[in-house]
Amino acid sequence: NDLYYHLGEYYTSPFSLLSSVLIFDYLAKAKIKDNVIYRLGKYSLVVYIIHCHSLIFDLIIKNNLIFVKSYSLIIELIILLFLAITVYFACVLIELIKQKIYNITRINILIEKVGKNLDKVLVWK
Repeated sequence: NDLYYHLGEYYTSPFSLLSSVLIFDYLAKAKIKDNVIYRLGKYSLVVYIIHCHSLIFDLIIKNNLIFVKSYSLIIELIILLFLAITVYFACVLIELIKQKIYNITRINILIEKVGKNLDKVLVWK
């Protein structure tokens, strides 16, 4: 149990990177035709950006998962899976709320205009 905990103790451990690459590779090769996966997949970058932000990570995630160490490996995995799913959907909810606010305040139109103008200025000829 201690070995497992120390291998995955740090969020930036090589094991986190390796598991991410392996899961990505597996899913890239899988022939999945499920709309739910496609709809949730478009939020992956947003989820990453939100939950890795220093305020979120340092205040909410870092050092708050130590309690998991006291459980057996199976229970640890179940807890961590539940927490991962919860964090994912919480971040998706934050993004959906942000999109609604942008639509109501019409900030999205301003962002599009600024983006188009930047594209014109930054285009290499």
